[in-house]
Amino acid sequence: MKTYLASFLLSLCLILPQGLLAQTQKEFEKLQTQVDQLSLKLEKPASTTVGGYAELHYNAPQEVTTQFDFHRFVLILKKEINSWIRFNAELELEHALVNNGQGELEIEQAGLTFTINNKLEAKAGVLLLPVGLINVRHEPNTFYGVDRPDVNKYVIPTTLIAEGAGLSLNIGDSWNLQGYLVAGLDAAGFSGGNALRKGRQQAYKSDAESIAQTGRLQYNAPGATFGFSFYQGDAKTVKVAAAASQAGVSLDAVPFGLYTADLDIQQGNFTLRSEIAQGVIGNSAALNQIYGQNVGASFSGYYVEPSYKFWFAGDQAIGTFARFEDVNPQKSMESGSSNGAYNFTNNRVGVNYWPHPDIAIKWDMGSKKTKAVNALAQKDMNLGVGWSF
Repeated sequence: MKTYLASFLLSLCLILPQGLLAQTQKEFEKLQTQVDQLSLKLEKPASTTVGGYAELHYNAPQEVTTQFDFHRFVLILKKEINSWIRFNAELELEHALVNNGQGELEIEQAGLTFTINNKLEAKAGVLLLPVGLINVRHEPNTFYGVDRPDVNKYVIPTTLIAEGAGLSLNIGDSWNLQGYLVAGLDAAGFSGGNALRKGRQQAYKSDAESIAQTGRLQYNAPGATFGFSFYQGDAKTVKVAAAASQAGVSLDAVPFGLYTADLDIQQGNFTLRSEIAQGVIGNSAALNQIYGQNVGASFSGYYVEPSYKFWFAGDQAIGTFARFEDVNPQKSMESGSSNGAYNFTNNRVGVNYWPHPDIAIKWDMGSKKTKAVNALAQKDMNLGVGWSF
């Protein structure tokens, strides 16, 4: 009996450790599988997110045709490629179609962002340049008025994009510094009425004989943002050089510079937003000999926009605003005199209603007056709806 008991106990002592070891091995393998799955999940690209924004306008200017316009439809694609690389793109269709020179279909941005650490990012691709308040953040539910300020059309040619690469650095808790090397502008498109606007190359086989520079320094405080930005380079493209040679005009370069300062102060229900921009175009007299576009040697503009907004019924809101603009796409001439018909003031008041933070229903009216001698103010009224999704 004792022999059998001893044998049983010995067998138990041999079997139990093996069983425990096997069980432990199974638990270890299960844990390892979970770790591997988690690792794959972290490395596996996240699903692509699709968003965008759109704007429908009803414009009723005095003595000009009243019209509806589906002004913009934009698709935004985002993808987290891995834990430190992400892709972002915008595809924009303007005025609902592209036909016989009407409407536009274009890439508004398409680039990669590399998060180097919690302070530093690198970007490359087709970039929205960090010039002014609205160029980077221009969704229709984020600004007052049916249309963007005229400063952001005739002086800062929003949206201003270019191919290139650069860095964004957070300094402390309040400062952000950005700097990029990008494609420049094409001086063949400069004009007296639009300054730099039609010189944008829009990422289409952009002339890269001269690389431009752009950057922004921004200070963020509770309830306030202050920014300074620039975009400068040489707009003498191969096409412009050929046109100069054909016209017999000596043209070494067409240096351009666009410099802006902006503020956005929010205190309670009250907001004050303002932008000021100043630009210069070198050798504009020679450029006008070639193209006859009445290009100014300098251009400028500013606006001041106070507003008051209050919330009700959850996340609904109503805001009222007034905007005072002074826009001079042809502020001064290198030779000859400025044409006052290009320069104007625009005073505007209006109301935004947000039934949801991503949707804005807008009304505004204004009075626009050029600086030509004996010019009369032209009044207009606009309705619009804009939404992000």
